[in-house]
Amino acid sequence: MKKRILTQNRVLAVTVIATGLVLAAGAFVLWPAYTNPESRLYTSAIGFLKVQRLLGVPMEAEAEHPVWHDFETPVLGEGTLQCNFYNVPVVPVARITALHVEEGDQVKEGQLLADLDDTIATINLHSAQLALGNATAERERVGAGTLNTMVAERPDKTQVSIDGLKKVAADAEAKVAIVRRLAGGGAASRLDLVNAEMDLATAQLNYNQAQVDAGMSVAGFPQSKEIAQNAVDDAQNLVTQREEELKYYQVRAPASGTIDRVLIRNGEYNQTAGNPGFIIASGVWFEANLDQRALAEVREGMEATVNLEAYAGRDFSATIERIIPIVTFDARTSIRRCNALFGDP
Repeated sequence: MKKRILTQNRVLAVTVIATGLVLAAGAFVLWPAYTNPESRLYTSAIGFLKVQRLLGVPMEAEAEHPVWHDFETPVLGEGTLQCNFYNVPVVPVARITALHVEEGDQVKEGQLLADLDDTIATINLHSAQLALGNATAERERVGAGTLNTMVAERPDKTQVSIDGLKKVAADAEAKVAIVRRLAGGGAASRLDLVNAEMDLATAQLNYNQAQVDAGMSVAGFPQSKEIAQNAVDDAQNLVTQREEELKYYQVRAPASGTIDRVLIRNGEYNQTAGNPGFIIASGVWFEANLDQRALAEVREGMEATVNLEAYAGRDFSATIERIIPIVTFDARTSIRRCNALFGDP
């Protein structure tokens, strides 16, 4: 009996010691977390902070520097791929002589798409160049003052005539004076005097007319030169116009992209100027519709990721280029031109 009691005491002692060790170990492990202000146990209903308040123990506080944290909020939207469609016109009314692309071809900006018969346009250009040459020659002739045109606008020749007529008038006046003296002495008749006076009147009339012509010539010469220069400029403008018209006989791509439609055929005659000959799909972007509450979360220049059903499991990097803050009937906000770096999918 005594032996059994001793055994029970030993077991109880061992149990008490083990329990104490377990509690000590638990306290050793849990105490730092229990007293750590950053742990959830510290602010719980049975936490260290609650016990301090119940016991009225002063609480220690320590100031810390604020730490900035970046938070990411994912914004999801659904949409489709979009692109620009360019209608490429065929301007000249002429026959198509060659097609260089087919539907589905990839083209670069400025690439040649079709050729048209430019025979008439080339003839028109040559005619304009000849007209320019004639206008230039006419301008040089006006400057030289030739007999063929613009006789009144030759001030140099008119001045020579004035000088000669002035001398003729002076000689006629001297002759009248001589004949008048001779007639006074009886050496000349009255008829000789009348003839001399008529010659003087004619010479003075020619001299006065030459002075009037000179005034008109000097005043009109700058205007004649301006008229001639304007004719040259007008002819040059016509040449430039014909050169620009000739460029339209080669139809070129206005932008890089894919030929979506070819609306003309080789050998047919384009009867209406400006009819579309090609449709080019260019400038692919992703247009997404978002929940209107996401409007405050997005902005232009933000990075995005685009996933396409045609390329399951593949992510495409994108950048938001334009936001249209218009709420549609389905309560969504449109983010247009979410340009993605698609590469060559």
